[in-house]
Amino acid sequence: MAIKPKYIKQLGTVLLEQHPDSFNEEFDTNKESVDILTNVESKGVRNRIAGYITRKKANNAVWSAGRFSRYHCSRARGTTCGRLAVDVNASSEGG
Repeated sequence: MAIKPKYIKQLGTVLLEQHPDSFNEEFDTNKESVDILTNVESKGVRNRIAGYITRKKANNAVWSAGRFSRYHCSRARGTTCGRLAVDVNASSEGG
């Protein structure tokens, strides 16, 4: 996965803050919303912004569902390294 340029992240963050209800976890919907809400002429840049927003929304949904456990690391000494583990005991059905 490539690191997104700063302008992609900044614009995506501003759009999410100003228009949170215009975006969801679907890339195609977010692509249309970015096209409507901005004056980005490049299809590639529009898609990168929409992809960034889609990923942020999906990550927020996973965090909200409580499917992630505490930070952990597989390295020796049990130190944390910033990687996250999916909690296999968490149910996505909410039951």
